[in-house]
Amino acid sequence: MIPAFDAAILDMDGTITDTMPLWARVAPAICRRYRLDLPRQRVEEIIREMYFRSLTQSARWFIDTYHLAAEPQEIVDLAWQVMARAYRESARLKPGAARYLEQAHRRGMPLWVATASGKALAQEVLDRLGVLRYLGGILTCEELGTDKNHPDIFLEAARRMGTPPQRTAVFEDSPHSLETARRAGFVTIGFAEPVWAFAEERMRAACHRYVAGFEELLAQ
Repeated sequence: MIPAFDAAILDMDGTITDTMPLWARVAPAICRRYRLDLPRQRVEEIIREMYFRSLTQSARWFIDTYHLAAEPQEIVDLAWQVMARAYRESARLKPGAARYLEQAHRRGMPLWVATASGKALAQEVLDRLGVLRYLGGILTCEELGTDKNHPDIFLEAARRMGTPPQRTAVFEDSPHSLETARRAGFVTIGFAEPVWAFAEERMRAACHRYVAGFEELLAQ
């Protein structure tokens, strides 16, 4: 049973949009740009590790680990170029997302997105997919200088909506984000996402309810 909540903070990639797998394109692009000839298994390990980091953190990790003659912003810019193309070509909504957001908006529930993606790209993809109109706003880790291992983005979104954490739900598909939100006192709803299948047990432990997606919430 999910505790009652008056507002919701939603992740984008892997929660509202079926775009989490697209992030797997970033690490190979960085390796190609900087001519890092790494075994496929290592690249796959790096892809998974990047899911836990912000882009700036990942850029610094690449520079420090492989002694790259680059500035972090160069790698971040490359990543956004890759993702901009990926979003425009392949971004889709998760099943039931539009209907859930429309119904919540019609009931007067405040809805904000909190994402590690870039703001301009998030606005573009959510607008193109027809759900931006249901949202009160978008907050990004980039603009707050944080990541989802820290509660700042969730606390700021709740502040802007005017609801305390204990009456605010966080919808997330990643284990570390759910753990962060739970520690900060939010109602946590975990969304199944194939990218995070290896961490399902950890996610279930961090959320008040673990669901297959929006269609399950709509059916209740």
